[in-house]
Amino acid sequence: MLDEPQNVAAFTFDGADWRLKGWPKVSKFVDDLWEFWSPLDGHRLNDPVNAAGNISGRITQIRNEILSAQSRGENVSQFSAVLLNLLEQQYGPYHPEGRIGSLIKDVADTAGPEAALFAYSTVRNLVTPGQASTINHFRGVMMVAFPTSVNTIAAEERLAAERNNFRSSARRLSDEIETEQNERSRIWDELLKDASIRADAWVRRRSSGWRRNLSRWRGNTNAAISSIEATERSYREFMRLKAPATYWTDKAGEHRALESKAVTRVIFFFTLSLPVMGLMFFGAADYLLRYGGSNPPPGLYIISGAGLATTAGLLFWVGRLLTKLYLSQHHLRQDAEERAVMTTTYLALTADQAAGDADRQIILSALFRATSDGIIKEDGGLDASIPSLISRLAAR
Repeated sequence: MLDEPQNVAAFTFDGADWRLKGWPKVSKFVDDLWEFWSPLDGHRLNDPVNAAGNISGRITQIRNEILSAQSRGENVSQFSAVLLNLLEQQYGPYHPEGRIGSLIKDVADTAGPEAALFAYSTVRNLVTPGQASTINHFRGVMMVAFPTSVNTIAAEERLAAERNNFRSSARRLSDEIETEQNERSRIWDELLKDASIRADAWVRRRSSGWRRNLSRWRGNTNAAISSIEATERSYREFMRLKAPATYWTDKAGEHRALESKAVTRVIFFFTLSLPVMGLMFFGAADYLLRYGGSNPPPGLYIISGAGLATTAGLLFWVGRLLTKLYLSQHHLRQDAEERAVMTTTYLALTADQAAGDADRQIILSALFRATSDGIIKEDGGLDASIPSLISRLAAR
């Protein structure tokens, strides 16, 4: 490692004593120069002597000299004279921490790069104040000649900047308010449109529901009215046919009772008459065999046969008459029951609105037709025979 004096670049420049220890510090010093002056070279400015470009070139030359010295193995102290010579030459850059460098930095911060470059050129005697051609040139000359005016100009610049910022803020605020107002108007219009669409959809749905409900209510009302009218018609028909229905129901009951009595008489009569007839024939036969002798007169047989035939015919005639009376009550009961059932069925059909005028005519004509006495005529043949009577009783 090198001794301390050999590893330090010590020199005085721009009113400041510089001690740069080691090549890194030297490189940092040059980097600070580049960081300050290189941005001034990037503007299209009114620079009469192209100070920005020449200063950048001088900084590049210093960097190249540093690389050459490092490659030759020189120490930092030996490079101090070279560095100071390059800084003091024409277009040598001032460090922003030096006396003139800090002043030029204030000019750049206050009046801009064009004023800073013209101030540098004036200090370096590259131009004269008479060559100032723009307001920025005059500002640069004035700020270098009268450093205290920098604060006044800076204050003015700050006030102007504040005014510009205020105007910009006011315009921006106005634009934002207008944009916000337009956005709110747009959102409000969209909300109104959406509300209108939703309201129309709701009205359509409700209208459809109301129409369905109204149709259903009308249908229910019509059905109720029809039911009431049907009930009224059924009630009227019932009141008209109540008496005939009751009459035929009662008649069926009366004929059922008389039928039961008649069949009881028939059964009782034949139960007694058949044994009596058997006893009569047995008694007649026994009498003839016992008292007629071996050669009874023919008249005895004739008288006995005629008496037995007469008695048997009388018994059969009474049985036939009793059977006819039973069958008469049977037929009358069936007729009355049929008329009562027809009347009840017609009333039920009327309640369900299933009976028409034609059905009414059929029912009424059958209900009020002429009633027979139910008695079997004499030409009925052998209906009163014992087998016929037994079959009828079994069928019942």
